[in-house]
This record gives sequence, C-alpha cells and structure tokens, in this order.
Amino acid sequence: MTIKISKKKPEFAMIGFIILVLIIITFPFLNRALAIDDIYIASIANQLVQEPLDPYGFDMYIQNRKLGSAFDYTNPPLVSYYYALIQYFFGKNEFIIHSFFMAFTITAAVSMFYLSKKFTIWYIAAVFLLITTPIFAVTSHNFMHDLPVLAFFLLSILTFVKGVDNDKKSLLILSGLLISLAFLTKYNAIILFPLLIVYALMKKKAKYSLFLFIPLLLILAWSVFEWHQYGKVHSINFFFNWHTTDIFSSSILAIIFNLIIPYAIANLSYIGGATVLFIFLVHPFIKQRKDKVLLLSLILINSLFAIFLFFKSAEFISGQYSIFQLSLLVLFMTSSSFFIVKMIQFISLSIYDLIKKRKYEKNSVDKIFLGCWFFLGLIFHTFIAGGNARYLIIILPPSILLFLMIIEEHAKIYKIKTRSISFMLIAAVALNVLVSLTVSIADYQYAEVYRDFAQKMPYQYAESRIFFTGHEGFKYYMEKKGYIFYDPYTQELKNGDIIIVPKIPVPRNLDHLKDNLILLDKIEYNTYFPFRTNNPQSHAGFYVYVNGLLPYSFSKLPLEVFEIYKFKKN
Repeated sequence: MTIKISKKKPEFAMIGFIILVLIIITFPFLNRALAIDDIYIASIANQLVQEPLDPYGFDMYIQNRKLGSAFDYTNPPLVSYYYALIQYFFGKNEFIIHSFFMAFTITAAVSMFYLSKKFTIWYIAAVFLLITTPIFAVTSHNFMHDLPVLAFFLLSILTFVKGVDNDKKSLLILSGLLISLAFLTKYNAIILFPLLIVYALMKKKAKYSLFLFIPLLLILAWSVFEWHQYGKVHSINFFFNWHTTDIFSSSILAIIFNLIIPYAIANLSYIGGATVLFIFLVHPFIKQRKDKVLLLSLILINSLFAIFLFFKSAEFISGQYSIFQLSLLVLFMTSSSFFIVKMIQFISLSIYDLIKKRKYEKNSVDKIFLGCWFFLGLIFHTFIAGGNARYLIIILPPSILLFLMIIEEHAKIYKIKTRSISFMLIAAVALNVLVSLTVSIADYQYAEVYRDFAQKMPYQYAESRIFFTGHEGFKYYMEKKGYIFYDPYTQELKNGDIIIVPKIPVPRNLDHLKDNLILLDKIEYNTYFPFRTNNPQSHAGFYVYVNGLLPYSFSKLPLEVFEIYKFKKN
C-alpha cells in the first residue's frame, strides 16, 4: 500500500503556524480600549443598528469641528456595518469585537503568503516581516478602516493576478467584488484601478482590465443609493472636499509647505521607523562606494533639515523638538529615503531592460508592478490623505517584497550565502517583534487611560452635573458613563457644574470660560514604560503628524493629564 502525501499539507501547516503566531501576538491586546477614530466606526455602527440603510443620518461631532452631519466623516461605512453586525448579536464588549476583527488580520496575512510566492523565494519571511511591523501590529489592535482595507486590497490583487496569469475569469469576477469591498472600506483603494490595469497591460492581456467594470458598476450602484438618500455622493464629497477649503483659502505654495511637505516628511519618518526596522533598510545594501556616498549625502540633507526644525518647531502645536528626538527623526528619514532611492534604482533598471530588450520579462514586470503599487500608495498618502502612520499599511506589502527581491539580487551579485540571508531575515523579524510589542504596549496604555478615567471618575463630584471636553476614546467612554460632552454652541453651564479637560484630545474650546473656571484637581496618569505613540510633548505622532513627526518616541512624562474645573459665574 502506498501513502500519498499531498503537496498542500506543508503549505497548510505553514498557514496554520502563521495564524497561530498572529493569535499569540494579538491576544494580549484584544481588550484594547477604543481610541482615536474608533469612535467614528462605533458611532456609525450605533446608527446602523437602528437604521441599516441610513449610515450617515445623524449628527456627529468630528474632532475640533462643531456638531455636523456624519456625512462629513471621510470614510465609507462598510467597516461600521461589520461592527454593527457584531454589536447586534454580541453587544459592545471590546474583547469580542476585537476577536471578530481578527478575521481581517488573518485574511491579510494569508493573502500575503500566497501573493508573496509569486515574487520571492523568501515568501515566508515576507509574511512575518509584514505582520511584525509596528504599523501592522498597532493597526491590528483597533477597529479602524486600515487593516480591513489591507485585507480586501491584498485579496483583490491576489485574485486578479491569479486570474490574469491563469486566464481564470471566475477569479477576475471575484476580484471585482473584492475591489468593491475594498473601496467601500476606505477610499485609498481607488489606486487598485490604475494598478491592476498596469498589470494587465504589462502581461499583454489588456482585455482582462475590462473586468474592472464590475467594481465600477457596484460602486456606481452604491453611489446612486447615496444620491437618493442624501442628495450627494460620499466618495465625491471626499475626493473633492478633502483639501477644498485649503485650496480656496490659501495659495498653492501655502498648501505645499503647510500640508504636502509635512505629509511627505511624516511618511518618510513612518516608513523608516514603523516598517522593516531601519537598520535593515540600509545595512544589507551598502556594498559599493556609491551607496556609501548616497547614505552620507542623505544623512547630511536630513541633518540640515533637523537643524532647521530645531528652531522652527518652537512655533508648532507639539512644541520644540529635543536633540534626541531630532536624531531619531534623522535616523528614520535617512533609512527610508535611502531605501526608496535603492527601490527607484532597482525598478528603473527593470524598466530600462524591458524597453531595451523589447520583450516580456517576468522578473521585470513583477518589479515594475510592485514599484507602481508602492509609489501610487505613497503619492496618494502624500497629496490626498496623509499624515498618519496607519494610512501607509497598504504600501507595506510592496515595500517588503521589493526589499526581499533586492536582497535576492544582491545575494547573486556578491555571492552571499543563503544561510547568511536566512540569519539576517530571522534577526529582522525578531527585532521587528521587539519593536512592535513595545509600540503596541505603549498604544494600549494610552488607549486604556480614557476608559479607566471614565470608570473611576472621582466620586466627590457625583452630585454635580459633569461635562467634559475632548474627543476620540475619551468621548466614547465618558458618554457611555452618562457624562455630557461640552459643546459651546449648544451647551450652557450653570454654577457648580463640573467640566473635565484632558490634555491631548481636541477640542477644548474653553477660552471663553477662562474667567469662570476654578481648578479643583489635576489627575495624572503615569507609567514606568517610557514609550509613547500619541503624545505631543514627546513628538510621538503615530496617529497624526501634528502631534509629532515621529511614529513613536520615548518619554517619562505622564500619559495624560486631566484637569477638573468648577464653573462659577462672575
């Protein structure tokens, strides 16, 4: 009797191992409190539980803007529909909702596994490098749009590529459906259209790009529904109004210097500090004198920028940067800009070879496709919607795959042994795990502050009306406990009212009350853990660049400070 061993068994075993690793590194954070944009997902989900066909039919305070229509929120509602479904059947328990959101994490990792097999022999390393980056790790612990869009994004690319390569129309139809879901998850998925057209054209199968009419028709159908429901289309509102106010009230130069350049700088910092660990973006590729000259030149340029920033940053919302913080910024920006230059060189040679030889070269097509993916994503998040580390999650796969492909090429040129590469990649993953766990703990602590404060609100103020200001997770938990969000446009305070003011979240809007407020108490949340992800004083701006150009930073300052005031009329 002969026993047939399926070739799929080792593959399935590896996928099982990847899922097990994901569960192990994610489980400690499944009870993470809602923070940052989680509140928007939850607010729209609450609406959908009541009115499933009216996601934007209510008023919602959007950060520092006064109460307005939820239609002003910048993301589509698909993630909120998923959240609402979980909430309807299982309630609002954070642990349970996070557990269901792991479906996106697993989908992204498994899709990366199968997609990476097409591009590199180090496809297992590609998966582990992806799931251990700080951007992926921290984003997998929240309810925001970024991990879900990555899952749909990777799966739609995988099915389209497989469909084109193997002439499988069923996969191309499935890809069309997945692209629709990606677009209705987050609008940065629009880059899938030019990206997949490029792939079909380079494969000389342009006819398959016609399958992209499937998502176009589905998106159009949803847009018609929105027009009927609200008199306008949400995606058009996003693309045409994202910078509209700035464009019409500012000069082009002002927009470039106040918006686009800060986005670009922040993106370089995020890539250098929160993707593959910075040392590996540089060290494996310094083999020639010209590479060392390039690196020194970038260090000089970024150091000159840091000197400028040292003096200019005194005017920033987050205040002046220290020498240590600027050194960290130079390190991150230099490593990312060096790697981007190496990518450009790598892809440019492929374009040149393809043009010169005038014939199909699989390796060149793959490099150009990944390059288009990376740079389309980077351009989108520099010129349209940027300034946030988690936004860059969709360019993690191409950057990691190009990283591995460049290493493969260097190994051939410089005759580097496979064992040496294996040790380097194991070290890269191990150090990524260390950094990601550190940043995840810091992020968990920051989010927990607001849930803890709301639950332990000082009892001595229980007899008074309690108001608060500050948005995001703080607003979610304070309202959950029955406290009143202070809106100066709609609320009027009376003698004896208490108002709670956190230091970090906006809005505060209390300048008009400065003569009527008596400080009663100041409550600090401290930790011995010296890392921060969202803290203006340490210039940690993982979630928004105005809090700092670093994705994470070091600090011994309090995680948050709450000031408790009593209102008294003069």
